[in-house]
Amino acid sequence: MKKLVTFFTLAAAILVSVCVLIISSQNAQLVSLNYILAKQNLVLSQVLSLFFFIGFVAASVGWWILLTKANFKLFQNKRKLTKLQNENEQLRIQLKDH
Repeated sequence: MKKLVTFFTLAAAILVSVCVLIISSQNAQLVSLNYILAKQNLVLSQVLSLFFFIGFVAASVGWWILLTKANFKLFQNKRKLTKLQNENEQLRIQLKDH
């Protein structure tokens, strides 16, 4: 159920973003972008699209890094838990023998 809600939320966000990009594509105003080494004139809709996709990629990479760290930590904790459970079982066996 949670995956379905996430899917519909993502689909709605993409739909809204596409609508905004379509509406903004009718704006032909020139915008000057000043880089460290260069200056470039682009149409406002191109600038909006460019920064939208850069933001999307940056957010995706950030979430990927966060999820990778969380999955690695989960793996470590599962391995540690298994080791402690095995040690606990061995101690119980030793107590029963005595």
